[in-house]
Amino acid sequence: QSSSLPSLSMRIDLPYTEAVLMEAQRISNIAPVTIPHYAVRETKLNGFTIPKGSMVQINVHSVHNEVAYWKDPHVFRPERHLSADGTIIRSEHLMPFAGGKRKCLGESLAKHNYYLFVTALIKTFKLSAVPGQPLPTLNPIEGFTLGYEGFQAVTQPRSSLP
Repeated sequence: QSSSLPSLSMRIDLPYTEAVLMEAQRISNIAPVTIPHYAVRETKLNGFTIPKGSMVQINVHSVHNEVAYWKDPHVFRPERHLSADGTIIRSEHLMPFAGGKRKCLGESLAKHNYYLFVTALIKTFKLSAVPGQPLPTLNPIEGFTLGYEGFQAVTQPRSSLP
């Protein structure tokens, strides 16, 4: 077992890890809606007319929980992002950073840091539930952003494990 921390170059060889991160972003996206944009011209969408100058936002939380796009959307299931041969499936319905030309400029930086942080945490520590305490739920606390109840976990440095 190598003592070095995971690097970005390892990412392509860890598709299940990537799928776990994608599923975490799908099921617990921090911002339930995108920042406002304005229609630059009158637009028709699904039979509706959006007048020029109208404020528009994507309800990301709704897209990430839509049964038409995600079977059992309230279940944490990373495998939904993997094909039968184990490669990552990219979906236009996974949009934690919004979408299109005006998606978050920091997406790449955020994804890289998210990957490095989570993989370093998992590589360095064994995480487990506190015996006798209930497990956290996936029920969000809704507000301007989505949050979750705090919970405690047991962390044990992997270097101390047999």
